[in-house]
Formats: sequence, structure tokens, C-alpha cells
Amino acid sequence: MSRQGWLVGLLALLLLSGCGGEGESPIAETDKAQVARTLAETLQTLETQRQALYESLEGTVEPEALAAVRCNTPDSVEGLSRSVRREIIEYCENAEDLVRNANFTVSQFNETLDRLDPGLETWDEEFQELFNNEWLRLQGQVRSQ
Repeated sequence: MSRQGWLVGLLALLLLSGCGGEGESPIAETDKAQVARTLAETLQTLETQRQALYESLEGTVEPEALAAVRCNTPDSVEGLSRSVRREIIEYCENAEDLVRNANFTVSQFNETLDRLDPGLETWDEEFQELFNNEWLRLQGQVRSQ
């Protein structure tokens, strides 16, 4: 997948995965490569789940309404049917569990994602390169399966 392709996927992922978080202490980042690997693995799983959700809701929900949904904004699901809200809430809960199982708090996860955005002060070029390498490695594994 091209760099733009994974960025598009990542941005689409963020449409639903931005969960609110608590202010716990940051993860130890003595090994940026391990953090990049964990982040890439977590994002790959989240992206697979997001795609499945979008596919299940295709034709049921207007794309604009779905694009407005945020896990950390409960009001963003207002106006959607009960069954659609249930699916979105389940996705959000699963996303939060997945992030926690990767040993991130939601806040840490979002802060780590910010390190991949060249438009932010927190951008870390070295970390982005490590992440990109892991992302591409994982994409290669998916294609070969």
C-alpha cells in the first residue's frame, strides 16, 4: 500500500476510533521500534474492524453521517437507528479494548498517533519512518495470506 493509501486508511480509521481517554502516565518509550510495531499492529486490527463496520452499514447510513461519528462524542450517533448505534458503540468499545490490550491508554494511543502527523509539533520523523516500515511489513503479510 502506498504511503498515501495507508494515510487515507488511517484518517478513515480515526473517523470512528477517536476515543476519550484518561490522563495516565505515558508508556516507556525507550524502544521506539517496539512502540512503532505495537502501534502498527493495533492500527491494522482497528482498520480491519473499521472496514467491516463500514461494509455492514453500507446502504444503511449515509456516508456523511458515518463520517461525523466519533467514539468520544456520544451525541455524534444521535439520529441513527438503534441497531446502527449499537454497532458503532460495539466498535468503539472493541477499539478501546484493543488499544488497552496493546498497553496504551486511549490518551497515549492518540498522542502516539500525533507523532505521525507532520503538521503537529509532536511529529517525530524517526518514529514515522519506523512506523511506516512496520506498516508496510504488516501489509505484506496480509497480502501473502
